[in-house]
Amino acid sequence: MRISNYWFLSLMAIVFLFARNGIAETDLLNLSAYEEGDSPPYGENVVVAQSEKTGVKWITGIKTDINVSGQLKFSVNLSGNFEVFFEEDFWIELLLIADEYKIRINGRDLYAGNEYAGGDQSNVSSFEKRAWRLSVKNNVAKLYANDVFSQKITLKPDLTYTQLIIRGIGDFEKIYALKNSGSSGSTQPSNNSSDFESGLQAGIQQCLSNPASCGIALNCDSNSGGAYASYNPANGEVYIPFINVPGPFGDPQVYEIYLIQQPSTFTFDLDWNRINLR
Repeated sequence: MRISNYWFLSLMAIVFLFARNGIAETDLLNLSAYEEGDSPPYGENVVVAQSEKTGVKWITGIKTDINVSGQLKFSVNLSGNFEVFFEEDFWIELLLIADEYKIRINGRDLYAGNEYAGGDQSNVSSFEKRAWRLSVKNNVAKLYANDVFSQKITLKPDLTYTQLIIRGIGDFEKIYALKNSGSSGSTQPSNNSSDFESGLQAGIQQCLSNPASCGIALNCDSNSGGAYASYNPANGEVYIPFINVPGPFGDPQVYEIYLIQQPSTFTFDLDWNRINLR
């Protein structure tokens, strides 16, 4: 099946541009793929709930007669500079694990290894939905509550976090969102972060304003100068044999890439082992 839809290719180009620079965002819950009452495969003793009025979905614990709490468990690959975002109602415990070392958010308290950050400074209400953001830069973790600084702590350097766990989920806890973004440990930062960021933003805007400049064509085929893609339903792969992607400073680069479909979703991950510069 030839995929020539303009917006699909535009989206793929921008996703690829973000991913190759190590700042792709991953929606770990992927709630749009589940119905009310479903038990996602990444969770234990949890279900998907939904508001009849607004349609908003969240993860909550299964109500039982015994004291059993639910948990979520994800494999991640986070190192260098990265962020974790989650939105919840009530209190949960989040762990980022690198072998024996852990970053832990327990309620509104931040820990790293055996160290304690010192307590929340945001003064967010305990009786409202909260958006938490853990930002790690230069081995310093800063926690924000509803975009207000909460606390910070220095981390052990040069670690790769491979597991993200949320536990202590009862039938009154609600988790609305869980995302991570940042380095996968395979990219190198630019020597000039300001130039890199401005070049990245210019590249994204270029794709949005003028898709043809990124090699994206509305009606394209294998003989055109634009990008085209084919989808293999047998293995859930999208193959893009050539796509022009602006580099960090606007210079065009042509790649051959593969995208791997996540099971039972229309979400695709970049196959890092099959990125070929043409």
